Amino acid sequence: MNIIRKDDFFMKKFLLSCLLCYIAICCVACAFSKPPPIVKEEAAEPAYDVSIQEDPVDTATEVPQNAFPAFFALDIYGEPIDSDIFADYDLTMLNIWGTFCGPCIMEMPDLGELAADMPADTQLLGLVGDALNQENIELAQVIAEDTGALYQHIVPDNSLFDFLYREIVAFPTTLFIDSQGNIVGEPLIGALSRAQYEKELNKRLQLLP
Repeated sequence: MNIIRKDDFFMKKFLLSCLLCYIAICCVACAFSKPPPIVKEEAAEPAYDVSIQEDPVDTATEVPQNAFPAFFALDIYGEPIDSDIFADYDLTMLNIWGTFCGPCIMEMPDLGELAADMPADTQLLGLVGDALNQENIELAQVIAEDTGALYQHIVPDNSLFDFLYREIVAFPTTLFIDSQGNIVGEPLIGALSRAQYEKELNKRLQLLP
């Protein structure tokens, strides 16, 4: 026969009371504690404009004296090119693009046609923003040839890479640079049609002294 001793009974009763008190304290603590705040992540913005703009904003209203950086670089075929190239033309249209950028490639056939029919004393150049290695340089050659964009494309040197990092927020971006190496008007961001580029080019030509 199992016999429960009195001392054992009171000891078990005491331990049970302690356990119930501990559970009650834990429940109160949980009731008053706040859950960690939920932080919602915002969707990342695309690195470049994914569509051709209907009508670009009129940004050619003034001529800010923002100097384009001096550079000593090569083009995608290894030919030397430097910032003196601006001096021979009243205005240079510089299209900054990347080999990964769909809208950049989409507008290049129009740019190729425009390059062959530029107004007097103007020129069109390309700047391959992601030409970080030989693989990308060779890919840029293929893209330029396949799209008919046969104007000169610059491989950035350190000076140009620094400028791209600080100033360019999206590909494609197009700048207009005068013969003194100053950027004329605000940049055009996003892919445009040939007619739109011609309109913007003529606006900036009218701003030149």
